[in-house]
Amino acid sequence: MIGLTSRKNRPFVERLGAYDRVVTYEDVASLPDTPAVLVDLTGDGELVRSVHRHFGERLLRSISVGFSHREAVERDESETDPPGARSELFFAPTQIRKRSLEWGAAEFQRRFGFALHRFLAAARDPERGGLRIVEARGPEAVARTYVDTLDGRVAPDQGHVLSLHT
Repeated sequence: MIGLTSRKNRPFVERLGAYDRVVTYEDVASLPDTPAVLVDLTGDGELVRSVHRHFGERLLRSISVGFSHREAVERDESETDPPGARSELFFAPTQIRKRSLEWGAAEFQRRFGFALHRFLAAARDPERGGLRIVEARGPEAVARTYVDTLDGRVAPDQGHVLSLHT
């Protein structure tokens, strides 16, 4: 599995140990010429198009999960669809409902709890870079953290827990 990230965040992503290889956005052309699946968290249209162009018909699925790049260029509607799989949207509440119906509420809660426990253990593991929890309270702190996150001033190893109440 290959992680695609910014130059700035590459050291952190490599320390996580979650990927066989970490490649920066600028190096999409260095990705292997094999069948692939894209799970995009950036919402950056140009980045997604460059991955589609690189893999072409070898791109089997293209799943949009998030929009972490607020400065990302929106899609030009006059542009033709890039090669490869058509982008599909992953929306967590829809998937939660689907799995709850498939597995039943109790089984969904069991599996979700197990997965959350594994995630938290990995996130807290200092050997994998660790996730630092940063707590803040009050409307000003929430607003400041929001703007800092949008402007790329929050370190990738920080997880913010915020409350509007002081």
